[in-house]
Amino acid sequence: AGDPARKTTFAAAADWYQRVLALDTGSPAQKLALRMLRADALYDGGSTEQAAGEYLQAAYAQPATPSPEAAYAAVQAYQRLATETSGEAKDQALRASIGASLKLAEVYSAHPQWLAVLTRSAQDLYVLHDDAAAIALAERALQSGRPLLASQRRELLTVVGDAHYTQKNFASAEAAYLALLPSIDAAQPRAAIGERLATAIYRQAEAARAAGDLRAAAQSFARVGQSVPGATIRATADYDAAAALIALEDWTPAAAALEGFRSRYNDHALLPEVDKKLAVVYDKTQQPAAAAEAYLRIAAEPRTTAPLRSEAAWLAAQRYDSARLPAAAARAYENYLQAPEVSGERGLQARRKLADFARDFKRDEPMYRQWLQQIVAIDSRARTGISQQMAAQAYLELGRLDAQAARQIALSAPITQQLPQRRVKTEAAITALLRAAQQGDATITTAATYEIGAIYQDLGLALLRSQRPTALSAEAREQYEILLEEQADPFERKAIEAHEANLGRIKQGLWDDAIHRSATALVELAPALYGKHELREDRYAELP
Repeated sequence: AGDPARKTTFAAAADWYQRVLALDTGSPAQKLALRMLRADALYDGGSTEQAAGEYLQAAYAQPATPSPEAAYAAVQAYQRLATETSGEAKDQALRASIGASLKLAEVYSAHPQWLAVLTRSAQDLYVLHDDAAAIALAERALQSGRPLLASQRRELLTVVGDAHYTQKNFASAEAAYLALLPSIDAAQPRAAIGERLATAIYRQAEAARAAGDLRAAAQSFARVGQSVPGATIRATADYDAAAALIALEDWTPAAAALEGFRSRYNDHALLPEVDKKLAVVYDKTQQPAAAAEAYLRIAAEPRTTAPLRSEAAWLAAQRYDSARLPAAAARAYENYLQAPEVSGERGLQARRKLADFARDFKRDEPMYRQWLQQIVAIDSRARTGISQQMAAQAYLELGRLDAQAARQIALSAPITQQLPQRRVKTEAAITALLRAAQQGDATITTAATYEIGAIYQDLGLALLRSQRPTALSAEAREQYEILLEEQADPFERKAIEAHEANLGRIKQGLWDDAIHRSATALVELAPALYGKHELREDRYAELP
């Protein structure tokens, strides 16, 4: 058609055929044949639009001589015209092709290309953004009962799905895409349709969520992954399904959805948000250990902010503690102390917990001491009401540890070797206990005072019960006994003074177990003075 000489030749031929037709001679069949020849000459000469008009004349102008061949040729001519033009002219050619196709389908319903021209017209209508007409024509072809080629069925279902999708009729689009997918073998087209299907389902879920139907939203979000497991939008859909279930407070399926997300997408940007939601769900369902694991992951996530990581580390420790998992709780409290931002109060509480774990579960006295010493060190640097109270308790326990260490030093002969060691340990214990008593907590003060009295009493008794040197004469042994009593007496008097100081606090309106124990100790230490009193609060309250 691009050769000027060829175009001239065909144009001349078409002109001659027109002159013969103008004579209006011959039979209808001969006239039809001449008009087809003229149309073919115009077509071959590149006068596509004129050729299409001649084919239409041949197909429909003379009912006595029907020509299904001419009708189909007109459709083809308009299709070629659409490829030769652009813009509005192209759209006009497509509309003309659609008109010729519909005419063919109406007049020549038995035409072998009936399905082909309707399929192409449905596609053209979609290209022209006439979605409703495209759907109607595609459905007409699909429901015609005529044997469809696999390719035609795919093309028609694609038109139905895409047109519904464009109209935001996502449920109908989903149905079309679901019907279409099994017939597609090629990976790339199948993936493209799968993405459209997934998005159509997702949009339905969004609409349900916007309408307040969270149950339907959750179900539709979940259907994305069920229908198209590999869809790029699946992760977002899975996350949104879990969020909808959480909003419904349907905790068990919400947890399953969130855990499923974690197992499928082990490096997804939404994982920190998933763990936050998991922690909430496990808190709501009273599963502290599982919640702790989620909080630990948040604490280790570099993509979260420093305050959030610190908060999560603290909550992880708290949840393990609630779950009565001391080993895990201890690790979590230590982890909190390594967090980016540790608050003073929580730092003290964490160390207190770690001291308790070291004492009660690990039986690790050096570690127990270490945490107690850290508490008192923090208080000495920056004193607050809470730190002072916790330091008081820590000093009390450090004093008890030193007192126990002192008691374990047996005074065997010669006591001059062990007594200095015991006195050093005793002095360390008393120093710690005096600090405990000076912190302003009445209960700790009475406890520390009792312990001081007990330490002095124990030291005095240890001296009196110490191992005697062998090979002493009777006189020397008697002198040794007197010497021991003289050594023990100051400690006994100090013990009495400490316990009396505790007893004196009754006048301040105090009475607790430590005061009661001091009263009992005084009966043993000074029975002549205190043995006559019954060990009851009301009687001791009457003491002058």
